[in-house]
Amino acid sequence: MAMEKKKQRHCYGPVPKTTRRFAKLLGVLLISVFPVLNTGLAFDYGDALKKSLLYFESQRSGRLPYNQRVAWRHHSGLTDGLEQGVDLVGGYYDAGDHVKFGLPMAFTVTMLSWTVIEFQHQIAIAGELEHALEAIKWGTDYFIKAHTSPNVLWAEKTNPHYSHLLLHHAQQLFEFGDKYRGKYDENIGVVKSYYASVSGYKDELLWGALWLYKATDNEIYLEYVINKAQFFFGGIGWAMTEFSWDVKYAGLQIMASKVKRHLISHMLFKFKILGLLAIWSRNSFKALQDFAHIQFER
Repeated sequence: MAMEKKKQRHCYGPVPKTTRRFAKLLGVLLISVFPVLNTGLAFDYGDALKKSLLYFESQRSGRLPYNQRVAWRHHSGLTDGLEQGVDLVGGYYDAGDHVKFGLPMAFTVTMLSWTVIEFQHQIAIAGELEHALEAIKWGTDYFIKAHTSPNVLWAEKTNPHYSHLLLHHAQQLFEFGDKYRGKYDENIGVVKSYYASVSGYKDELLWGALWLYKATDNEIYLEYVINKAQFFFGGIGWAMTEFSWDVKYAGLQIMASKVKRHLISHMLFKFKILGLLAIWSRNSFKALQDFAHIQFER
């Protein structure tokens, strides 16, 4: 939060609408990872995937690594958080104005992760799996830094330890968000002109709980989703007209339909998801809808 306030003072003018969303370039990534890497095709989807990941490298903030492929970018934002006494160096810029917004960045990292989970084989065939994992880790490293506490937390940089570290922070943040409910832009007024949440916080709580269930197999999180979905929305079968960084309910429906213990729910979601894909047509969300459609059909 302090990071976002600090960076805003260095932003002159509003974020350009044509460049402010990660989702547009993420869309190319999502479309590119499907199993169409046939050399006989006129379009090189493997190259499109590579360029999509290069975009994320170009948006990196902080001290860039030795294997940075976008050579024209240099270190930046090395004093982020200094005034507040915390290390907030890293993460991704939202656009060419060099502002970091936590909510859309978190959604971007989530969609990158979901893409790798579902299409790891295809990304590996294209030779981009390591770069995709690095893109995810660049974001998650930043969120770990942003999740400060009075105690010092040490962890090795190996995959099992890092996974436990991420889960530890995710569980703590979920408990915090569930205990102190509300929209983040109500407490950080400066973001209202850029990423004000229209949908509120309830879909984020359900979204987070279902991802925690997927990561832990702990039925407490699944029960939370089922009970709170009924309490918040009267169920989980509503037809949605958007899937985006703000409105995550359609993604929640798809993930819930994949829970094997509740296969009966699959048909309940089908007509609602098809309604979402037919109604909403804004280009900035089109790729996310395509991803949602493919996930439902898998």
